[in-house]
Parts: sequence; structure tokens; C-alpha cells
Amino acid sequence: MTNGFPQKEPDADFSRQAEDDLATLLPVRCKMHTGQLEDVLTALETGRDVAITGEDGRRTIGLITAVYKAGSAHMPVTLPIQPEDPFYTVAGIRASVPHVYKKSASVAELTGDITFGSDFKKS
Repeated sequence: MTNGFPQKEPDADFSRQAEDDLATLLPVRCKMHTGQLEDVLTALETGRDVAITGEDGRRTIGLITAVYKAGSAHMPVTLPIQPEDPFYTVAGIRASVPHVYKKSASVAELTGDITFGSDFKKS
């Protein structure tokens, strides 16, 4: 489409399989920032563990950083990324990742529909 998004029919078989897979998952205990804050406060009040720990967050950031490193260096990456690795810090990442795209124009007006995941609907 003129706004850069593909105009494509969703894959019905994939959508059906994804919905079936999602139906087998346990409900999410806390959603978004409000849910996370409520979970932390409840954990403090009741003495139970929080749903997502700081260590969980650290591992997530490590995985995302490893994807950047592997993609820019074209090599396998061992986790966890060590403090002496340039990719351990934001400054190191900025200095190490090649800049392959320089913005040269802006879109003045988006036409058509922009869809995200389950919001996909045929125009």
C-alpha cells in the first residue's frame, strides 16, 4: 500500500493454529505496567515472589542485546554477555552497531489502514 504496509490476506490456517496454541496457555497474571505494579505491591503485602524478577528482565535485555550483536557481527553469541563486552553498555552498542539507514524523508500523510497482529482486518 502507499503507506508502506503490505495489503495481504491473513493466512487462515496459521491464524487458526495460533489461536489454538494461545488457548492452551495459562492466563497472564499481570498485564502492562499497571498489572506489574499491582503484582509488586501484592508481593510486598503478602510476602510472595513477584511474577517477573529483575533477573528475568536482565536476561531478556541480554537476549535482545545478543540478537543485535549476532546480527551486526555476523557471528554466534554466548550468553550472558560479559561486562567487558562492548555490547554490555548502550554506548558500546551504539559504537559497535553499523548504521545502515539514514533517514532522508518523512511521510507527510499515511493513507490506508495500518494493522497490527490480531487487529488485521480486510479493508
